[in-house]
Formats: sequence, structure tokens, C-alpha cells
Amino acid sequence: MTIRLIGQVKSGKNHLMITASGHRYPLKAWADWRDYAVMAAKHQAQGRRFEVPVVATFYLWCQDKRRRDIPGLEDAIYHVLERSGILKDDSLVVEQHTFKVYAPDKPGASIELKEVA
Repeated sequence: MTIRLIGQVKSGKNHLMITASGHRYPLKAWADWRDYAVMAAKHQAQGRRFEVPVVATFYLWCQDKRRRDIPGLEDAIYHVLERSGILKDDSLVVEQHTFKVYAPDKPGASIELKEVA
């Protein structure tokens, strides 16, 4: 299965606020991106759900040449896959490949998930 997200993926690790009491919550811009991405992923998955080990391949197209926190981008994508119900748990990913390129005309991500045979 392939899921395509349009627009710059926002790192999940750099968009959290922590209150004095230690409560964590996402910044509005990140939460808005996540909610859009979850909706898009659900629509494209059409009810498909992985509950077995998978291999994940992420293609990240970045809108500018700024340094990007790749583990943070991967983390954000895993949040989307879990929240959308596509992955029961991100621990099901037994192998992952990530490719990042500069593409100002088409920022976004493509996520390929394949069941392990």
C-alpha cells in the first residue's frame, strides 16, 4: 500500500510544548498538519489495516534546503499511521528505508508499506 501526503511533513519532535507541570501537547500548526495527514491517510487506505510485520519505505520531498530532523519526520509519519488506524502499532515495522530529496515544487511524502512474507 502507498500513502501520499501533500505538503511539507512537520517533525513530531520539534513541535511539542511542555507545561510547568510536565504536561506535553503539540503546537497548533503541527496538530493541524497531523490531523490533515491522518484524514488523507485514512481516505487513501480505504479501511486497510496492518496487524502483521511490515517493511516501510518513506520518500520525503522537502520544500527547501533547511536541515531536517529525519528521525523527527519519521516519528511524525508513524504518529499518522497509528492514529489513522493503518498500523496497529509502529512496532510492527521490522525494516525501514528513508529517502530525502529537495523538491520545492512538490513537498510531501510517499509511504510504502509491504507485509513481510
